[in-house]
Amino acid sequence: MPTIPTMNLVFGTGCMLELLFTCAIFYARVVIANRSGKRWDPKRRRAVVLTEIELGTQTLNMAAFLTTNAIQLADRCTFFPRSIVWLGLVQWLCWNTLCLISWVHADRFRPVPNEKDSTLARPGANEVPLATDLPLTSHWRKLALWLAFLGTTVATNVKLADGPADRASGLSQCDASLLDCHQTAGLLVGQAISIVLIILYLLLYLYATRRSLQQLSRFSYNRFRVGNRLIRIQIRLRVLAVCVFLLCCILYALLQFSSCVSYWVSWLGFLPMQVITTAIVAGQCFLDSPKQPSDKETLLAFLQEFAWTEASQPAKRSARSASLKRTTGQAEGIDKEPMWCFETAVKLMHWCSLCYAFDKADTSVALKTAMELYHLEEYEMIWEERVDTLCLLAAGPGTVVIAFRGTASMAGLLADMKIWRTPWPPAAGTWRSRPKVHTGFLHCYRSGELDVRLARGVRRAVQRAARAGAGPVRVLVTGHSLGGAL
Repeated sequence: MPTIPTMNLVFGTGCMLELLFTCAIFYARVVIANRSGKRWDPKRRRAVVLTEIELGTQTLNMAAFLTTNAIQLADRCTFFPRSIVWLGLVQWLCWNTLCLISWVHADRFRPVPNEKDSTLARPGANEVPLATDLPLTSHWRKLALWLAFLGTTVATNVKLADGPADRASGLSQCDASLLDCHQTAGLLVGQAISIVLIILYLLLYLYATRRSLQQLSRFSYNRFRVGNRLIRIQIRLRVLAVCVFLLCCILYALLQFSSCVSYWVSWLGFLPMQVITTAIVAGQCFLDSPKQPSDKETLLAFLQEFAWTEASQPAKRSARSASLKRTTGQAEGIDKEPMWCFETAVKLMHWCSLCYAFDKADTSVALKTAMELYHLEEYEMIWEERVDTLCLLAAGPGTVVIAFRGTASMAGLLADMKIWRTPWPPAAGTWRSRPKVHTGFLHCYRSGELDVRLARGVRRAVQRAARAGAGPVRVLVTGHSLGGAL
């Protein structure tokens, strides 16, 4: 039966190359992250450690798989030599560890309201934590199944290794010799227990996934947004593969179970399971691979801060920059960056809604209310009828508001559909670096010299605001849909 080892070697080599490539990329990222001097988040470190164990285990599993099949292909008529027996044991122990890791992954994202672990005793940790906040040692109870599988596999392997290697007298008798061979009762029991334990692992994984989803559903989605997203990623990555894995175990076990063929195939290795697990591990490495450390990531983290009110925004911005060292230059850079404000967003949303209801008598969005939001005194409407583009300009002491209407007619819809890009401004850059914009939006912006009229209106509004106010003029630009693009 040379076909099975040959197929295993061909497809297994491809999987091994993928694993080696994944190892190179993943560990390079880890080394770069360690050398950067940046602090690891404990949850992030635990996730990377778990992925490192999974990647290393599957690489060892694949190496044993390839070596086993190469030995069998080199000596086709010797079945169960000690080298194959012990390499088969390595594979089964790797499967034991990989199944345990998958079970841990399914259980990491559930809320643990009754957990009293001391690692959670930190400021602000009075909320219900996720299992990701706990050390990996908190899953120690799962080792009971791991040890049971280990003991069963080692005992079966020792019994098989004590027997003499079965060698047929000629190549023509190889297949017949293997088919006529039958396992002893002890080996049958050992193999059956091993398969049952693997199936139990997979069923426990599915149960843990279902339990995590049920416990997360008891809380609002946003409270455990990261946990909800990660458990769903794990479902997409692993559940279908686990079901295929389960099917492979059952089918391979039922393949002439009492004959040596079943045991021989299981000791050479299950190719579909190797391919599926390699894909899972590569996907997990992609998810948990550390990002390249850079100052940009630090900046993005600080830009997530926001202010509830416009009155508190200056103090919030000062506190944001004060948390960075001035010597690094980051504080000066972040001073120039904006800070999102909830109050400003609500006010500008009112102006966006007003653009759609400006010419309607029966509406809950009032112009008077919009003007009072920033104590504005004058307004102007600019409308280009041919493309149905509408803009509202309003000015007051120290403030100018510019609001664009979005798609509100067939003319706007046709503009939305012109998705190809056009160079703008015309003389800027070379053919490779030339900036380009949406053709339909540019047409709306320039039709009927709307851009010229708009520039004049904005200039007048800014001048009025400057005359009325003592300080610098604040210009707020907003729009919805097509208006946002303009």
